[in-house]
Amino acid sequence: MLLLAAFAAVGNWQRMRPLFPDPLLENLRPTGGKTLFRSLEKMQALLHDEQAERRGGYLRHDEEIEAYGRFFGIGTALKASVVLKELRPEGFETVLDLGAGTCAASLGALHALPSLKKVIAMDRSQSAMRWGQDSLRRFRPNVDVETRTWDALKPGKLPNADLVIIANLLGEIPNERLIDSLLRAALGAAGPNGLVVMIEPGGRSASLGLIRLREAAKNRLPIAGPCTGAPKCPYAENPRAGWCFSELHGERPEWYEKARQLAGIRKPGLTFSWLAFGRRPQHVQSPARAISGHMKVGHYLCTERGRILVEDLNRSPRRGSLLDLETCPRAPTTKEGSNRRRPK
Repeated sequence: MLLLAAFAAVGNWQRMRPLFPDPLLENLRPTGGKTLFRSLEKMQALLHDEQAERRGGYLRHDEEIEAYGRFFGIGTALKASVVLKELRPEGFETVLDLGAGTCAASLGALHALPSLKKVIAMDRSQSAMRWGQDSLRRFRPNVDVETRTWDALKPGKLPNADLVIIANLLGEIPNERLIDSLLRAALGAAGPNGLVVMIEPGGRSASLGLIRLREAAKNRLPIAGPCTGAPKCPYAENPRAGWCFSELHGERPEWYEKARQLAGIRKPGLTFSWLAFGRRPQHVQSPARAISGHMKVGHYLCTERGRILVEDLNRSPRRGSLLDLETCPRAPTTKEGSNRRRPK
């Protein structure tokens, strides 16, 4: 009975913890739920309609833009905010949002970084960016927002910025050569003292695409995260072992839950993969990334020594969270040399 009560207490605490911060919810909460749900259903049909894609895609009509900006936007904003709050760049004033859409990644950046004064949004859809511009100004009325029509397949020379964000864009680029070209342009825009942050869905394909970029650039560019200093990504050595992604969980508002079901998204939490080029944050002495959920044998962490098994932690970190091995109580660790090897 005591064990059941303990589990119930944990469950109640988890339900009480909101997934989305209040400022993001206040900005993106829909004013007309039924309209949002109808638009989301229509937008989902457009997502799978090749003819609609050729006519301009799912960010072409006002109602679909609103549905995308509120439902998908709040998730993207939260992901960007979580990443940037971990990286903690100081004194950044300008963010360049490539493939901005409804400017959700920029919204997350404004939420995380009070120092930001200007947003430069670049995308094919002016309609989506206008909606995003209104959203950003609701959130921070004095922010300077500039929008530019732009094609990710022809990135060209980009305007300089302290922070460059590329969110949910790589899946729309047809080959690795064009992705590499986009990354080079973004790095040029950020310069040696800036930061380039890429955020993608949490699936295997997107994650392995970011790992490819990491392995190709690791000897030339500083990697700010999620990597913690390992010479080679454990999943680059053995892609069949899994992939690198983060999870965010918490209580979700009723409108978001209904929209999630209409969008056909089965998992209630948010998952994403990310990669950042720039100066690594210094607030953690001995960084370790949680790359597994809780298992009977412990947790897998990614450290500067590669993947290790921590047999006991005083708490169960969310997948993707950054820990400090110096301050996180644990049992002795065991380095795993092969994915087939299992601790006894």
